[in-house]
Amino acid sequence: MDTAILGRHRLLTDACPEQVSAQAFARIAKHQLHVRDPGQAGRGSLHHCALRRVGLSSLRFGVEALVAAQAPEDAYYLQWVLDGQLDVDAGGVRRTVDAQSAALINPDAPLRLLHSEDCRKLIVRLDRRFLEGELARLIGQPLHRPLHFAGPVCMDKPELASLGRAIRQLCQEADDPMFRFRAAYLLPPLESMLALTMLTGLAHSYSTMLKPGCEQERPAYLLRAERHIERCHADALSLDMLVRASGAGMKTLYSAFKQHHGVSPMAYLKRFRLERARQLLQAASPCQTVAEIATAVGIHHFGSFSADYKRYFGELPSTTRRCH
Repeated sequence: MDTAILGRHRLLTDACPEQVSAQAFARIAKHQLHVRDPGQAGRGSLHHCALRRVGLSSLRFGVEALVAAQAPEDAYYLQWVLDGQLDVDAGGVRRTVDAQSAALINPDAPLRLLHSEDCRKLIVRLDRRFLEGELARLIGQPLHRPLHFAGPVCMDKPELASLGRAIRQLCQEADDPMFRFRAAYLLPPLESMLALTMLTGLAHSYSTMLKPGCEQERPAYLLRAERHIERCHADALSLDMLVRASGAGMKTLYSAFKQHHGVSPMAYLKRFRLERARQLLQAASPCQTVAEIATAVGIHHFGSFSADYKRYFGELPSTTRRCH
């Protein structure tokens, strides 16, 4: 990636980390900055361009810097490390991202980002509604569970070449002096291209529905089983009950769930209960307990519930309830 990326959108250069943080707080995401020696001499920089549904930023603190933030509820962030190293802790899941790799920040877990002194990164912010809308259009149906990207991404992999090109093209167009005159025509297709290359090139919770040759139209028996789960998830459902509700054979139903959802029928039921529990926790009244909410969605083993919930959402149920 060109070192002069977003050159026409420079906000700061040779700035102290606190200055970089203040501008990033206002333009990229709310956060708290922690540095070893506050007020260090300025070696940081920030370039930023806000498009319609995508934000592009090039950021460098110039010192070892820790950034702490709550879950970015309204956006997904791709953080492409160009130089140095970025240690990412998302809800207790820790990963190290080196140069020419990227971290995907999902809107579901608190963050701690440790930047090395020489870390320089490109931040691509995508509006959550926009990205989820592009995915729903791509699979031809509404989303029934959160869109969740997995793991760090090696940006120099051949299969991700189109994603790198889409990001570069947006950055290059944003740097074009004539871009603002063409933006109304160029932005919608360019932003959609970026979203589609992310959705088709990166691993996420809907990847199995985007495999070549995968039928997007769900069979009627699968829909019947899904609707039965939606209506009766708080009951003591068994696989036999789902098979009877679907009207199909067990092997047929199992294969359909694996093809369209990537999991078995009972794993889908567990995931549905967890997602419903998260919705209830986020809307919980002060008098509602985590155990009451777990019971309300059909979960009665509270120890495994906490472990499964943290594995899926990156935080404990009590944390979700406390933060909303």
